[in-house]
Amino acid sequence: MSLRKKLVLIFVSNTFHHLPDPSSYFVHIRHALRPEGRVAIIEVSSGSFPKGHDTKPKDIQEQMQAAGFRLAERHEFLERQSFQIFVPSD
Repeated sequence: MSLRKKLVLIFVSNTFHHLPDPSSYFVHIRHALRPEGRVAIIEVSSGSFPKGHDTKPKDIQEQMQAAGFRLAERHEFLERQSFQIFVPSD
């Protein structure tokens, strides 16, 4: 991905479970993010509708950690979804 300006935010909503290799995906797009940039992920939580279209928040955290990110914030105001914000771990 070649961008003239780096991104401040990468937003992923209810699609994390569709990524075949989330860690690899975020490793590859990390270079497009500014050092102070963030990745916001909203994902259907485990046990919520629709079945099979969910990812546990801890699984997202593990995949993001493997990609070189750390959890910066977690919000709990969504009923059936997790909302986590990650930053580069360097």
